[in-house]
Amino acid sequence: MIQHLNMAFQADGLNVGEGAFLTACCNHTDDRGYVIASMQQLADEAHMSLRSARDQKARLEKRRLLKSVARFNPKNGAQIANLFRVNLDLLASMKRKRTDYGQTLIEELTFDEAPEEKPRSNPPAKSAPPRANPPADLVGPSADLAPLLLPSSSPSSLSSRG
Repeated sequence: MIQHLNMAFQADGLNVGEGAFLTACCNHTDDRGYVIASMQQLADEAHMSLRSARDQKARLEKRRLLKSVARFNPKNGAQIANLFRVNLDLLASMKRKRTDYGQTLIEELTFDEAPEEKPRSNPPAKSAPPRANPPADLVGPSADLAPLLLPSSSPSSLSSRG
């Protein structure tokens, strides 16, 4: 819930890892603080390895900000996602004192101007044969651009991630 995320952002006394993991947890809480996400998902969202996430979970449990219990499938006994719960009352009590950070208003930021296009390659040599006329749907400013090629589906272009 967004309120829980805000509490995590405003909490005082958390280190970076604890804050990142707790924020990932709060991103998946229900109104009572139960976390509906797997450990791997929380680690990914906290931008840390599974081992680091487990370490941060243990630190937060020691501080009583988080509680977890292992769960198992009753049909086959296989472990399933742990049940987590954020201690919302304790988290709320950790709110930082309000700080005046000074003037934050800026005049204006715009993105009205298009970025300057850079040529893809050197222009053809003067002795190169003339280019064929582009199809009618490419007439205009983009007529000089090469067609977009889709990635190859050959095994050599596939990533090695499994």
